[in-house]
Amino acid sequence: MSVLVWHSFRISDWMTDYHGWWGPVVRLILPMFFALSGFLVAGSLLRVRSIHHFLILRTMRIMPALAIQLLFSAVILGGLMTTLPLSDYLRDPLFLRYFLNVFGLVQWNLPGVFQSNPVTIVNASLWTIPYEIMAYLLIVALWIAGAIRRPRLLIPLILIGQFVAPVAEMLTNRVPQGYGPLSGYVLVVAFTFGTALYICREWVPMRTSWAIASLVLALALLATMTGGYFAGPPAAYFTVWLGLRNPRRTAAIASADISYGVYLYAYPIQQTVVALFPAWRIWWFIIPVSLFFTVLMAMLSWRYVEKPALGHRKFLMAWSDRLGMRVTGVFRGS
Repeated sequence: MSVLVWHSFRISDWMTDYHGWWGPVVRLILPMFFALSGFLVAGSLLRVRSIHHFLILRTMRIMPALAIQLLFSAVILGGLMTTLPLSDYLRDPLFLRYFLNVFGLVQWNLPGVFQSNPVTIVNASLWTIPYEIMAYLLIVALWIAGAIRRPRLLIPLILIGQFVAPVAEMLTNRVPQGYGPLSGYVLVVAFTFGTALYICREWVPMRTSWAIASLVLALALLATMTGGYFAGPPAAYFTVWLGLRNPRRTAAIASADISYGVYLYAYPIQQTVVALFPAWRIWWFIIPVSLFFTVLMAMLSWRYVEKPALGHRKFLMAWSDRLGMRVTGVFRGS
């Protein structure tokens, strides 16, 4: 929801940037999200029996909803909002290239869609998908290396990664990746520290004073681009501390996980509101209208796409086990 609110400022006529006092607060949102993801995904990895089960679970959680959202944006939303004749729109190479987003190859635009908006991007939120995939592959690599169950090996490897990522970018003079306000590698680092906090949860105390200090440190580091590279550890600690407060959830929240749907649908819906109401391109109009339709689409996504897809995970894991046994049998027979 916080990303939706911020994007409402970014895509309106009241455009702003990340250089005001609010900059560090905005920059903290995504590292917190990735740190929480790393914490939860580590628990998922330790509960499953094998790497391929873990990959199936992650794939079923991400890909079906992403694929449907891309179809919605390209076919329905794009078909209605494009300034081109529909036949020209469907034949344009940009239309087909947009579906590369499902593989983490980010494509920003659709032909003739949102071209009169202050920002012409269809779904800027998708810039984090490649880094989410990278984070999953990294945790798999750590599992294969035996580090996930061995904190004494895991912590040094993560600390090495903390310093390798910024040094590599600085030495190659690379511009921070993606549409967002900081390098995508900061998100991956936050993910790994979230993972480490789960693995070491029995030894790392969650203290309020440490959490407050971590929040202050993270915000101070995120005040500069260079400092932002090192905001992952304090951001992860504060996020995990906050998550473990375990506030009471309403029945509606407990029955549906709409966070991923909100992430997928918010930006294109906001862009549609901006395009349809050019005289009302201001944050206090965009936020409530976009929020209503975003939550609606997120609930539909959970009910008809995400939840059914997750319902097939046991079947797919059993099928993968049978396939693995057959392949093993073939090699043994040869």
